[in-house]
Formats: sequence, structure tokens, C-alpha cells
Amino acid sequence: MTQQSAGSGISFNEADQSFDLIKLQADLESIKCGKVTATDWKYFKGILCGNGVSDISKLCCVQQGTVFNALNKRIKPYLYRLLNRPEPEEERVDWSRVPKWLIEAGYGIGENHRVNWQQICRTMLDRQKKLSTNEVIASEAMQFDLLSDEIFVSLALVERKEPDQLKQDVHPARPVERFEERPPIEYEKFQKQVLRPRKSDRIAIIGEPGAGKTTLLQHIAFWILEQKLGLPIWISLGDLVKNGDLQRLKDYLIQVWLDDAVLNITEDVKSDFLAQLNQQQVWLLLDGVDEIVASSSVALREINSQLRAWSNQSFIILTCRTNVWDADINALRDFQTYRTKELHYPTQVEQFIENGFRKSNPQSSQRLKSELAKPEQTRLQQLVQNPLRLMMLCTTWYDYASLPATKAELYERFVREFYKWNKTKWKRKDLNYEHFPNTEAKQNKLNQALGRLSCRALDKESSPFRLPHNLVVDELGDPDGEGSNFWLALNLGWLQIARDADKPSEKVYIFFHPTFQEYFAALAIDDWDDFLPCNHINQPTRNRKDEYEYRVFSSQWREAIFLWIGLNSKKEDRSKEEFIQKLIHFNDGCRVEKSEKGFYEFQLYFLAAILTLDFYSFPNAQLDEIVDQIIKWGFGYFSNQRQQWFRSLDSVEDEAQRVLSRINHPKVLEALLKLIDGCPDRYIVYSAANVLWKIDPTHPKSKAIPQSVNNETSVIEQIGLLDIEHDPEIPRTVEALIDLITPRQERRARRTFSPSTLAAIFRNNQAAINSLKELIQPSHDQSTRWQIAEILIEIEPDNQSVIQYLIEVMLDSEDEMLFTRIAEILLKAHPNHKVTIQALIDLVCFGRDDYERERTVLILKRVLHIRLLPSVVRQLKEYINDDNLNRGAACFEILWHCAQNMSYPDFYRAWHSSSADIELSTDDLEVKP
Repeated sequence: MTQQSAGSGISFNEADQSFDLIKLQADLESIKCGKVTATDWKYFKGILCGNGVSDISKLCCVQQGTVFNALNKRIKPYLYRLLNRPEPEEERVDWSRVPKWLIEAGYGIGENHRVNWQQICRTMLDRQKKLSTNEVIASEAMQFDLLSDEIFVSLALVERKEPDQLKQDVHPARPVERFEERPPIEYEKFQKQVLRPRKSDRIAIIGEPGAGKTTLLQHIAFWILEQKLGLPIWISLGDLVKNGDLQRLKDYLIQVWLDDAVLNITEDVKSDFLAQLNQQQVWLLLDGVDEIVASSSVALREINSQLRAWSNQSFIILTCRTNVWDADINALRDFQTYRTKELHYPTQVEQFIENGFRKSNPQSSQRLKSELAKPEQTRLQQLVQNPLRLMMLCTTWYDYASLPATKAELYERFVREFYKWNKTKWKRKDLNYEHFPNTEAKQNKLNQALGRLSCRALDKESSPFRLPHNLVVDELGDPDGEGSNFWLALNLGWLQIARDADKPSEKVYIFFHPTFQEYFAALAIDDWDDFLPCNHINQPTRNRKDEYEYRVFSSQWREAIFLWIGLNSKKEDRSKEEFIQKLIHFNDGCRVEKSEKGFYEFQLYFLAAILTLDFYSFPNAQLDEIVDQIIKWGFGYFSNQRQQWFRSLDSVEDEAQRVLSRINHPKVLEALLKLIDGCPDRYIVYSAANVLWKIDPTHPKSKAIPQSVNNETSVIEQIGLLDIEHDPEIPRTVEALIDLITPRQERRARRTFSPSTLAAIFRNNQAAINSLKELIQPSHDQSTRWQIAEILIEIEPDNQSVIQYLIEVMLDSEDEMLFTRIAEILLKAHPNHKVTIQALIDLVCFGRDDYERERTVLILKRVLHIRLLPSVVRQLKEYINDDNLNRGAACFEILWHCAQNMSYPDFYRAWHSSSADIELSTDDLEVKP
């Protein structure tokens, strides 16, 4: 055997004993977006065996320059990117350091295995990034990288705060809203003022579809790594659903995430991972609450139940669509909530356009800005304040002389362009062009198949945006069959693998953006009977498919309905007008005597108003009537005959104002300005200015909103910084605090206490606990008693004797204020406590104090589990028409909440069932010892 032949047999396979070569090669090829050749890989394995470039060239019998070029030109750039190291300017590299780097990055095995959690998290984030929209959506001529695009990063966030609706000292002119929005905060300030100091350990980012929630969360993830603030772990919440049930988050992290991230999981690795959690090193980034469950209420409450145990272990940031979050705004009320603010028009929108066209065609940029600025494009200006839709407009502008009229038309254009862009990509992938859908007929055939798949997924009770393998096969065929719809969808990029698995049946797929799943679903709907049975009269009925299907009330179908109404391709205007008329005149069969409409009738009337935005052929006269009616519901009206102002119930008023803020109609602006200038009621002036501000923040009249600032600070909060277990001064501090809580002190001082801070100080101090129990006795004042109750439940939330003690105090009390305070405290610790819930329902029906009844309504809306709602409907319907107007209004508010969270058929059955059946069936919800 010659030396040459001997050298050609060198393989450096001993590297397999020290490094996870399979994972390393896969990650390098992922960064490279292509294969590493066998020869280059052999040379690199030589490096991992401790050889230098000259050693490898001698062993392989090749020129030293051959090895040098392979390593420095075809391995080094991708290796440095993989390890997140700055690539050196000089061509030569000290390759002897590479094995150590790889061990630190977690690629070592056996004795070399040492997990680098920072690198593990970066690798997992890089994998997830490949599923992001901008990897697929850009045309050949234009590329938008939203993770680094200045326009996106500068998006502002608007903090939502739960208003203190129950303060006794709230000014009577100030309206009570579901939430208050603070002035916008720029993203860079959000990083500096909220994330870096870890101002909150629970943050929710909410926004409309395509508003950039996922991209923002990605940016936060990489920023956490860059700033070395901890370990960002990304979880697409749809992946938590298994066989229709929500997995425990901790189980998922250990059994799925860790298994995917680390090849050889030993007990030491698992212990190290748990230690990272316990040491508050982990940031849990939970993307897409709206992708979990059909019932948003269930999703949010189940998540809240799980996250309660994590509050002291990890920092949590989640994303959610606004409509899902608002469906049960109280389910995750402990989260600090931020809404993604729309791009400002014209400033940010035009800057985004300029950035997109800068490298390709600046002239097109100017032409697009000019067309968009025309007065008749007001609706489109509003639509493209959404980053996804603005990107779609930019990437489709080349081939069109005019702008799209509706949101649906924008999607239609993008889909057509998407097929054109894929022609080039198809050839680059070396795929058989015979299978490419190169005609409109072939494209429509695939679009319809994707539409049928989308409809089935949206109808699922869990994970509507996560498509299991078997479901996709059932609709699209074999993924390995060349030319099948499944094969086409994967190769075109309409579908992506969200969860890979060795067994095909365990794979899960997603559309490259959820809004395209909703668009394809809209394409597949031929008749509005699929949304609302056309033969409905006044009770649930079957549609033409013989199904009780009222998709029109489903939050996950709402976006598809908006898109359907704006489609031009095959939907006749007459059919759309019939649909809107059906919505306006819907009869739910659950009419309330003292209300103009039933609960579901209001929902559909408001929906009809929003749908007219994308239905330009709708008669103007009738649109004016709809707007007039909603203005009356939103702000009331003055009766000349009775010389007084009549107003709707709170929930109707709130929803009407929310809908008006979305309708950019001249009559709305005219009515708002009239109210601001001429209404004597300061509450209504505030509300009108608030709606005007949401429509046009720059309008001078929107500045009529009064500001209230509370500058109170709490010195007691500083106690939380003390070393509670070891500081010798703590006993005296405890005595002083107990003394400070007693009635001898001023009420203002008592208000500054944080129950959680005091509970931490008093915990494990039995003498202090006994003193607190003494203070809750009737001999002490009311305010002291309920504050003590809150501290007690914070100290021992699962102590049955404490719970029973508080229940007895609550039920024995004739003071309704103390009753509701203790009930609220109990339910904060145990949201499903049936005795407390039933007691509050009784208070709504039979209580004497209207203020406490109002407070009770808010508590019940916050804690009622979806399984309890039918029983609540049966109980409260008896009192909704009560002569006591406040009692009737309170019942209406709770029933409105039930209707928002129950299907129409379920609500109808509960409404018309026997009123004798009033017991809450909550045995399975009772708190366990």
C-alpha cells in the first residue's frame, strides 16, 4: 500500500468519542444553509483530534494549502457564527483553541461534556428563528429583517394598567374602564426601564395579528443573551398541547425542551438545569397564548394556574392576541401588560417603506408613498400601520399600478406574488418543475386544499394553529409523494415543521404565519351559512351541513370572517349584504326586558359595524343608521321629553365605545366632537375624548382626557430588602409592624403596606400569626380586619385552618364590605373555592349595599371558571329584570361576561333550562388540603 493510499484512508473517527459530531454538523449546516462536504468535514475532525493544519495535510497526503482553504474559507465563517464569536480579521486562526470552545458550547460528550446553557439557548433560538415570517415572506428584490430593522425595533409599547375601580376617592367625573393605557414607551426605554432592572417578573405583550409580537419576543430573547441577563427559553405555547390537554410546563421543559436541546441528558445535566431555574436564571418566553385553546378563558386560566408556582423561579414574558386577552382580561391580572403600538402614519410607515426600497428601487418608494398619502386611502393608511401588512404591501407594490382596497385584497395580491417568487427558488432547490403550480388553476386548487385544512384546524377545540401530521395527510395527501398538495405546501413554504419527530405521526406543522391560515380558511367558505345558519330564527338551529355551528361567535374565526367580507374573487356583494343584514337583525331568543337587545344580538350588531369597513358596497344610509345606534349605546342620548340623559348598561357602553374607536367614519368623528364641545356630563366628555384619541391621537380635542397621578410611595416596601432570617433586629421590626397595623395608627399609613412583604416577614413566626388572628376579631375596625386577612392568606395560602377561619369570619359578618374583601382574598389564593363563589352570587342577588354589589360583580368576572357559567346563567336570569335596577344591572354584567365566554347553544340551553337547578356543580373545583 502506498503512502497516498494509506493517507486517503485517514478518517479521524476518534473525534466521535469526544464530541457530538452529529449535532455539531447539523448546526453548522443550518448556519451555512447547505452541506459541509465529506472532505472538509474530515479535515475539521482532524482539528478536533488535536492536529494542526500541517499535521492534517501530512496525514491525508494533500497540500497544506488545500487543508488551509477548506478550514478557513468553508468552515471558519460558519463556526464563528455558530459559537457567536467575532470573526478575526486575520486569515490565520489558532485552531488548537477550537476543541475547548466547542466543549464550552456544549458539544462535548463523555468526560468533555459540560453544558454551556447560554450557547444551548442561543442554538435553540436560532432554530426557532428559522420559522419566523421574515425567513419566508420577502421577495427576491426586497428583504426585511425585522429582528434588526430599525423601524420595527423602535415600535412603542403601551402599558395597560388595571384601574383602581373600587377606590372610594375616585373622582365622580372620571369613568371606570376595563383598563387604563399609559403614554407609549419606546422599545429601547422598555429594555432599559422594564427588562434590565427586572421591574416585573411577569410581562404580557399583546397585539393584533401581524403586529410583531413574535418578532419582538425574538428580539428580547437575543437581547437577554447579548446583555448576559440570563437564559431565555422559547416555548411556542401551541406545543404544550398534547392529545387536546395542556401539559404541565415543568414537564414540557424537562421532557421535551431539554431533550431537544441536549443530546446526552444525565442526572447531573438535569440537576444543573433545575438549578438554573431555581436560581432565577431562566426567562420563560411563552409565544402565542391565542394558539392554545378555542376557549381563551380556559387557556388563560390554566396557564395562570401553572405559572403561579413559577413566580419566584423564573421571569416570564408571554405574547397573546388582543381579542383573546380581552376575552378574559382578569385571568392573568398579575401580569404587567403592554400592547404593541401601531406604526405611526406617516412618519414610521414612510420610513419603513424607504428602508425596504433603499437597495432595490428608491423611485418605487416615492411612488408608493405618494399613492398612499391620497385622501381616499384613509382605510389603507390605517391597515398598514400593522408591520406584517406593511411588509406585504411593499413586497407586492412592483407589479401593481394601484393600491389594494381591502385587507383581503392585500392578501390576494401577496399570495399571487408568492407563487411568482417561488419559481426561482424552485429551480434553486433542484425540484421537478413539472409539479410547480405555474397556472392560476393549479394555484387555486392548492389554495382550496389549504383552505379546507385551515377550516378543520380552526374548528379544533385545542391548538387551532398547530396542525398534527394525520390531519394534514387527511387533507393534503402524502408529504413524500412528489406533486401532492402536502409536498407542494412544504416545498413552497406555506407549511413548516413546527415540531419534528422520528415518528411521522408525531410531527406538527404550522402555516408560516397564522393570518395566512385564516386567509385560506376564508377562501374555502362559499356561503355565509358556514358562519351563521341562514335558517336561524330565534334559537340554535342546524346549518346546511346539519351541524349546530355558530362560527360567527368564535374568537378564532373572527379574523377569517373579516377577510371573507373583503374578498373580491368570488364573493358576491348581495351575499355579503345578506350576511350583514342577518347579523343586524339576529334574534338570540334570550331577550332581556330592560335591554334593547339580547347578549348575542349585541355581539353580532357590533360585528356587523366592523365588517362594513371592508365592504365598500354597503349602503351608506344604512351604515349611518348603524353608526347612530352605536353612538347612542356608547354615550347615551338626551331625551327632550324627559329632559334627562339616558345611558346603556356598562358592558354595552364599553363595547360600543371600543367598536367606535375602530370605525373611521365621518359621522363618528362628528358625534365625538359634538359631545366633547357640548355635553355637560364630564364622564361623557372624557369617554368621547378617549375614543377620539384612539382614532386620532394627534387631534387637539383628544387632549380633553383628564390625567390623574398618584405619587404615593411606600417606605414599608424597603423592609422587603432586609435579611429576614438572619437579621437580629427582625423581631423588633415585627413588633413595630404589628403595632403599626393596629387602629392607633393613621389610615394613610396602613394603606402603604404590601401584604406580600409583611407575609414574608411574619412567615414562620407563630407569635406574629397569633397576633394577626387577634386583630381580625370584631373588636377591631373593618379596614384592619380585611388587611389582616390578606396577610394571613399570604402567609399560609394552603393552610385549611386559616382558610376555614377566614370563611367563618366572612359568613358571620353582617358587614358586606368586610364580606367582599375577605372573599376576594380567599379567591386570590384559591380561585375555584365553591363556598366563596356561591356566597358572592348570593350577595349579588340579595345584598343591600349597591357599592359592594358592584365590587362583587368585578370579583366574579375575574374568578368564574368556564364550567360554572351555565349554573350562573340559570341563577341570575331570575333577577335580571328585577325592580331593583342596581340588582338587575349587576346580574346583566355577569351574564354579559358569561355570554362572552360560552357558546351560543350552551348559553341558550342554560337560559331556558329549569330555574330550580341552581346548585353549583363544583366538587371537582374545591380547594384541596
